[in-house]
Amino acid sequence: MKHYELTYLISPDLSEEELKSLREKINSFIAEAAGISIKESAFLRKKLAFPIKKKFQAYLNTLTFQLNPEKLENFEKSLKAQVQILRYLILIKKI
Repeated sequence: MKHYELTYLISPDLSEEELKSLREKINSFIAEAAGISIKESAFLRKKLAFPIKKKFQAYLNTLTFQLNPEKLENFEKSLKAQVQILRYLILIKKI
């Protein structure tokens, strides 16, 4: 398994309950792919330098996890299906 870091921006229109629900959904995507969630930061509300999907603010979150590289493609498809996620970036983390 490789270590990855997922950083993603979420629509600012969501409530606290919806943010927690989305966080749990992303963690369940990792668990379904037989991955392990290691560390997750708290949501930060940030002003964006330029609008993304007509939003000038967004919630920022970072998640560190382990996953088999062959399962990463399915994980990304699950992320793309979530309309609340404005942008995301997955990096390989060297430990």
